[in-house]
Amino acid sequence: MFEPLVMLVVVYPILVFIISLIAQLIIKKKAIILYICFAGWFIISWTIFKSGFLIVLPYTFISLIGTLIGDLIIKFKG
Repeated sequence: MFEPLVMLVVVYPILVFIISLIAQLIIKKKAIILYICFAGWFIISWTIFKSGFLIVLPYTFISLIGTLIGDLIIKFKG
């Protein structure tokens, strides 16, 4: 259906952003969301992609951006 490169570059970053935004609105703890994202992508990168540590950092950074935007939504909303 999708090529692995397209999934790595387009689909997964969008999913990470949306999931971390929703998780921030529910959990309201940035550190927990980032730890879960980091651990999840670390496990996935070693088991599925057979690659190293460098694939984990961009997705964790995208998750950080999603949690910061979710935090701004929480602050302005309530």
